[in-house]
Amino acid sequence: PTQESEYHGFYRRHRFAHTQKKGGWDSLRHAEILAQGSVPIFHDLPSSPPFSVPFLPRQQILSVPKLLLPYSKARESAYNASARTLLAHTRRCMSSEAMAANLLRTLGLWPTTRPLRLLFVTCGWGFTGAGDAWQGPVSIGLFLGLQALLRRIPGSKVVDSPPLPLGTEMWGAANTGLAEEEQRSQFWYLFDREPYCK
Repeated sequence: PTQESEYHGFYRRHRFAHTQKKGGWDSLRHAEILAQGSVPIFHDLPSSPPFSVPFLPRQQILSVPKLLLPYSKARESAYNASARTLLAHTRRCMSSEAMAANLLRTLGLWPTTRPLRLLFVTCGWGFTGAGDAWQGPVSIGLFLGLQALLRRIPGSKVVDSPPLPLGTEMWGAANTGLAEEEQRSQFWYLFDREPYCK
């Protein structure tokens, strides 16, 4: 499936979906599987480094093979309960804003009405060298969630680093005329690839 609706429909039509580390442990695919109500079979999850998939319901996913496989009608009740619990967790904990609020609560900064000014540091351009991908869905989701949460609190700001040069050659005409502080994020995946990256 290549179209988004077909891709999501594929997961919706199946009880289980296989997933694993590919470019890195952090992958949007895991959340997509969960959001469609499918139960993930996550290969090698026990060997993932701590905090590499921080918002996944790790223990419940680890229990899937023993609890639900091989699947049979006798396990349907357990399957349905697991699928409902996983979907509820996904809706409650895995949106960008939910991840950001969780991070801020952990830091003792949320909820708040006072302005927050945050520097969001990523590992930058390239791979970490630790065998894992970089700037995956967790970092992207946290950054976008922080922006969405803090937009509601006047005086708050999230700045990401490392910065990329500003200007229309990188960011495209969409940012022309905006004040520097209003310009788009410095995250690599938000800039216009043409004509800067050929």
